[in-house]
Amino acid sequence: MKIFFVLEHLSGRGGVESVLQTITKELEKIGHNIFIFLPDQSDQPTWEVNHNIIYYDERANSSINGIHFVTKRILGLSSLAYQLPKPDLVVGTHVPHTVLYSKMAFGHYDIPIVSWLHNPPNLFNDSHFVNYADIHWCISQGIKSILQNTIPISKIYWVGNPIEQNIPPVSIHQGSSRFIYIGRLENQQKRLDILFSALHYLKSDWLLDIYGDGPDRDKLFQLAKKLGIASKIRWNGWVDRPWESIQSASALLLTSDFEGLPMVIGESLSRGLPVISSKCPTGPEDLIQHGQNGLLFERGNVQELTAQLITFQNLTTNERLAMSENAILSVKKYNKHHVIERMLNSICPNNQEGDTI
Repeated sequence: MKIFFVLEHLSGRGGVESVLQTITKELEKIGHNIFIFLPDQSDQPTWEVNHNIIYYDERANSSINGIHFVTKRILGLSSLAYQLPKPDLVVGTHVPHTVLYSKMAFGHYDIPIVSWLHNPPNLFNDSHFVNYADIHWCISQGIKSILQNTIPISKIYWVGNPIEQNIPPVSIHQGSSRFIYIGRLENQQKRLDILFSALHYLKSDWLLDIYGDGPDRDKLFQLAKKLGIASKIRWNGWVDRPWESIQSASALLLTSDFEGLPMVIGESLSRGLPVISSKCPTGPEDLIQHGQNGLLFERGNVQELTAQLITFQNLTTNERLAMSENAILSVKKYNKHHVIERMLNSICPNNQEGDTI
């Protein structure tokens, strides 16, 4: 098949890029022709190398003054649609309005338009654009539940996200707790203020390694100083392959208010590293079984996060090792081959019913 993936502007360093690379490379391995459409170059375009990338925004008529960016995107993609071979499948990826772009540019063909969102649709003012899709690939059960409020279940398929398997585990750190955070330093979503506040209440020794950068780095550094925990935090900055720098740790921490299906949780579990995470509306609860491979707390609740951190610190060595073993086993269904199989089965003419997993 000839498959087009349509996206919005990307930073170049996020989970969307990581998942897209894994899925498209695997599809190419089994004989599909893949084209990725971006409005413009990513902020960090390194990930674009070795992909069939086509920029579409620049094709729009720049002589139209005051043109809205959505209209510009549609015009750019539509101008390309008549120059390219007919696709067999178009996937509006990342955010809801890519589904609109896909429908307007390729809807004249008798082909499926797929929505493949990487965050809950109700976070966006344009969430209704997903209704232009014929099929919906859901990376989490939470996203699936939200879509079911307005879309027939027969069009909705849980596919999950690919998680790397059979990789060297992280050693479970003995002694004082060594916590890990990997992600953007952007507090509105990631709520590192909640994390710092909870860590501030811990009496026993701990160390937090932060891998990532972002617009709120300086503010968060000042917050750590104000709380008196700056000496217990190591700011490693952006690291291309952070897991290669992590030989041993106690747990990964994630305190976000919202996520899609956080890839960093899967990356941690597949390495045998338990995760302590907020109960986002979608995502973490798909991956974390409380008390088995990690711990969950109500988002935004500093007291409950503190309690869960203390609970984790009080686990025996054997209990931590058991949690590590459970972590590895818990992500087996997210093998990339299984994800690809679920995606392709959703567009099989013989499959008339949505995935009800």
